[in-house]
Amino acid sequence: MIYLPITKLVNAINKLAKFALEYKDLPTLGWTHFQPAQLTTVGKRATLWLQVQIPHQSTRAFLEGLHVRLAVWC
Repeated sequence: MIYLPITKLVNAINKLAKFALEYKDLPTLGWTHFQPAQLTTVGKRATLWLQVQIPHQSTRAFLEGLHVRLAVWC
């Protein structure tokens, strides 16, 4: 596991959230089990990447205490 200072983590989450908002309407093909699936958007995929970056509930609770927006649903 890679440990980052909390400021770097918060900055990375913020940049990814902005990316998700910017591309929330751009359609793309989803993938499941290494084969094409139904359509989704790049923004939605980015929100899933955000969730992977915050795997532990304790980290989520800490960030929520800082009033950091954890995901932007598209």
